[in-house]
This record gives sequence, C-alpha cells and structure tokens, in this order.
Amino acid sequence: MNVQLITEVSVKLPDETGLLAKVTSALLGAGVNIMAMVAWTEGGTASFQIATTQADTAASALMTLTPEVTTRSAVAVELPNRPGAIDLAARRLAENGIYINHVYGSTTKTSAPIIYQTEDDEKAYAILRDTSDSLDVIL
Repeated sequence: MNVQLITEVSVKLPDETGLLAKVTSALLGAGVNIMAMVAWTEGGTASFQIATTQADTAASALMTLTPEVTTRSAVAVELPNRPGAIDLAARRLAENGIYINHVYGSTTKTSAPIIYQTEDDEKAYAILRDTSDSLDVIL
C-alpha cells in the first residue's frame, strides 16, 4: 500500500456547460497530474477538489479561472482492491481518534486509490503508513 501526504486544491466557479473541460485544460496546460478529483454543483456553483502533488502549480493554473482557490493537506492511500481494505484503514484512523472530514476514491482491477482529508493529516499519514506494512497479512 502506497501512502502519500498530498495537497488538495479546491475551487468554486459559476456552473456552466463545459466547465470541467475548462478546469482540466487549465491544469493540463500547466502540466499538473491529477491524482483524484471530485466535483459537484449546488445552487449554480460548481465545486472542485483536486488531489495532486503539484499544488502550487495547480493553484496558479486555476487562478486564471478565479482568484478563489484554496489548498489543504490530505492523505492519498493506494489500497488493494478487495473486501475489507477501506474498512481496515477507516478503523485504524478511528481507533487513533482521527476525524475524517471527507473521503473519496475509485478502483482499478487491483487497487483502490483513496483520498482522506482529516483533522490531522500528518498523524493520519503516519497511521496509514504503519498500517500498510501489515495490510497484506491482515486481509
């Protein structure tokens, strides 16, 4: 299991057709690799959370669309794609008193990349890094 301390870049923009393409084109133009993204609309506003290891570059690229760009730390975890993997990570965080603000992810045939944004990302990172050593034995 690969665990990284990363940065999430958040931006809110007026919702419109083609907005996802505008956001991804701005990031592509700056050479930003998107590890994960979640986006939604509410009340005419589109919100994007983009997980990347290139936060400063991503934020600068997105500022061409709006000055309202924020960043915060997060933890990226590549779990094995099998029953119980996300549960183990969630239980380890809960057992150590880590409050999860939000989580999102996806799966491939072999892995489940998950982004956790918590009240203490450095502690969450350490817990999940230590958990990764025993994950294959436990599951």
